[in-house]
Amino acid sequence: MTGNTITGNKIKELRKEAAEHQRTLNAAHKLAKYGVPVAGIIEEQIQARDRALAEAARFKDSGQARLEDIQVYQVERIMTSKKSGCNKTHKYYYASWRRPDGTVFNKYLGSCKRLDRSSALEKARKLKAADLGIDFEVESKTY
Repeated sequence: MTGNTITGNKIKELRKEAAEHQRTLNAAHKLAKYGVPVAGIIEEQIQARDRALAEAARFKDSGQARLEDIQVYQVERIMTSKKSGCNKTHKYYYASWRRPDGTVFNKYLGSCKRLDRSSALEKARKLKAADLGIDFEVESKTY
């Protein structure tokens, strides 16, 4: 699964909802054994469970949670001039994400002078989508 993302949490909630419908369905089946009329409840719970599982599968298959599971951070490098010996600090944005094979991929995004954090995050999502083979234009509309 993915890390703690909005879409990942939505998938977990939908699966919990489906499990709750399944528990209600199991209880209704037990009541039906004793002659309690629960045909409408059973059908309703089956449909609700199937809807929740289908929506969770749709979110998981879309790759949306994978695009959200990305870390963007700043790196400071202190450079010493050879001529004058002065130290100068340069700041850069980097992004990290986990590839399907389990390796962590780090990517340079650009200087902090040229990018703000939101631009760096958008650039990182595009790079990750290209790396994973996900269509970013379709996926980014849900943000």
